[in-house]
Amino acid sequence: MHLHQVLTGAVNPGDNCYSVGSVGDVPFTAYGSGCDIVILASDFECVQIIPGAKHGNIQVSCVECSNQHGRIAASYGNAVCIFEPLGINSHKRNCQLKCQWLKTGQFFLSSVTYNLAWDPQDNRLLTATDFIQLWAPPGGDIPEEEEEIDNKIPPVLSDWKCIWQCKTSVSVHLMEWSPDGEYFATAGKVKD
Repeated sequence: MHLHQVLTGAVNPGDNCYSVGSVGDVPFTAYGSGCDIVILASDFECVQIIPGAKHGNIQVSCVECSNQHGRIAASYGNAVCIFEPLGINSHKRNCQLKCQWLKTGQFFLSSVTYNLAWDPQDNRLLTATDFIQLWAPPGGDIPEEEEEIDNKIPPVLSDWKCIWQCKTSVSVHLMEWSPDGEYFATAGKVKD
């Protein structure tokens, strides 16, 4: 009997608890499952599970993947953690994603967010609580990926900085960037 499938857990409730991104041209899916983040290859093979115990066992409320550099932003309560792929030598056959995600940044919001959105260049992140806030890494640097894990020094955990914010009149339910990253749009829902 051969191992056929690994069940990784159900997706947390909510429209923003899963996301599709890519590392280069290789797509992946990430989703919140309880307190964990599950990362799947395009064939739904489990690539990595980021355990929630490292983040206080708080349920993941939102996950957003970037489309160029493979960054993952996830919210745990009022904390937003940034994970970036680090190239490794994979011993798995037919595995296109030859990387593991490491936590490289974090910041704290005034309350829980259910909306995150990467800009098209993967350099800035929008968050929505009572405020819409735009966050950027210190210095705006994007770490370069290297082939060998032995030659790569693990990234230093850095706090991101809020570079812009605006109070909203209603809670934000949808956020989307324009393709050029110059503008973004939000939509709210008025309570009856």
